[in-house]
Amino acid sequence: MDNKETLIPQTKNKNDIKALFIHVTAAVYAFLIFAFNFSRIFDNIFWGDEAYSINLIRKGLIPILTETASDVHPPLYYLLLMALYRVFGARGWVYHFAAIIPFAAVLIFAVTFFYKRFGKEAAFILITLVGFSDNAAIYNVEVRMYSLAFMFVLFSYYSIYRILEDEKNAWIFFVIFSLGAAYTHYYALLTVGFFYLALLIFTIRKKIELKRFLLICGCTIAGYLPWAVKFLSTFGRTTGSYWMTEVPGIKDIIKYFFLAENKWYSYGMLALTFIMLGFFIYKDRFLTEKSTWLICGVAATLGTVIMGVAVSYAFRPVFTLRFIYPAVSLVWVILAVSISGLKPGKILASMVVCLSLFFYVPVFMQTCSYERAIDEIRSDTEAVINVNVESGDLIITNGEHLDWTILDYYVPRASHMYSENLNAIPAHTGTTYLFWTDPLTDEEKAVLKLGGKEAVPVMENGLIGNWVRIYRLDPL
Repeated sequence: MDNKETLIPQTKNKNDIKALFIHVTAAVYAFLIFAFNFSRIFDNIFWGDEAYSINLIRKGLIPILTETASDVHPPLYYLLLMALYRVFGARGWVYHFAAIIPFAAVLIFAVTFFYKRFGKEAAFILITLVGFSDNAAIYNVEVRMYSLAFMFVLFSYYSIYRILEDEKNAWIFFVIFSLGAAYTHYYALLTVGFFYLALLIFTIRKKIELKRFLLICGCTIAGYLPWAVKFLSTFGRTTGSYWMTEVPGIKDIIKYFFLAENKWYSYGMLALTFIMLGFFIYKDRFLTEKSTWLICGVAATLGTVIMGVAVSYAFRPVFTLRFIYPAVSLVWVILAVSISGLKPGKILASMVVCLSLFFYVPVFMQTCSYERAIDEIRSDTEAVINVNVESGDLIITNGEHLDWTILDYYVPRASHMYSENLNAIPAHTGTTYLFWTDPLTDEEKAVLKLGGKEAVPVMENGLIGNWVRIYRLDPL
């Protein structure tokens, strides 16, 4: 008896030490992934949409509310970006910081609440995908709202599980996170809208009290009401006139949930997700809260995609792949939780993590190297521009994004216009420059010559958000 009594505490202590070691390893793993992504924010490269975000928040609060009301995204992200800009100033890393903050919050969530509730296997899978997948590598640092929307949708989805478990105050967090999603992106609003539909079904099935469901809905309506009218007016505008011209194909949509250069990895991982979910539901024959919750995630993901595609075909294209990035979080959670709930979960999780690292990490490292290289080109290009372009000069460009937002960010002192017609160059007291996306052709040079002008090369293969060739127009 004495031997057994002393053996049990010793075994328990060993298991506790082992569990603690694995948990610490997960935390270190998450920190290293964060560090890799964090190192990427120290550049000054911004494409058209990013430059739009930066130019907008520099205008102040009222323009943010006004312009977002007439555009396609709610204002919460821009308010966060403006706050960081006001506190830390106009620096490239500050703008990236608005994306890295929610990314860090997701990693912390993965190694704390998610780890504790669903186990180490689920946590390692989620950390890997959030840190290294091709689409996450973009949005973890991009000066856009997708990282923030991803976080809110993920936290909203997790809160549903807590509601099903009848945890205290879980519904309060659900309302807060779902409103955060709704105020960040309209497709995130669509995704959490399916969460509310699921809650209605849970209420009908008596998994949730009717009183609590009505309270959730009432608080959400009250919280979103200030923006609801603006949302409806925006929807009317976008269905009538919008920049999109195509709807993504089914193969591209399928591939996007585990986006990678190797399409078979992407297809295989999505198939594995549904296979693992099927096995988990089969094992959980009585459809407990966990199975019900996972099915809710599938329904919300499919619903978001189907609604986006359906509206696009019924009216005009209003759906692009990055709009469903917040819903990608649900698929990753479904895979992670399904695997962790199966008997061979350790082996399967190890295989998924290793396979994902094999396909993702080399591409991620190439991305880091490429970003450093083009930032050097950007720096050289800005130096050339600063030497040549003065206040009051005119820039003519055939790049739509250059004229739309990029030139306002990189060359705010000069006026600019979009034109592909070199026959009609306006008279101008200062120097006129061409910021062309391709080298001037012989025909274009001939047109300039007929107009009494010569294009003098200033820089070949420059980069300021777009690749540009810079020419100074001198009289012949």
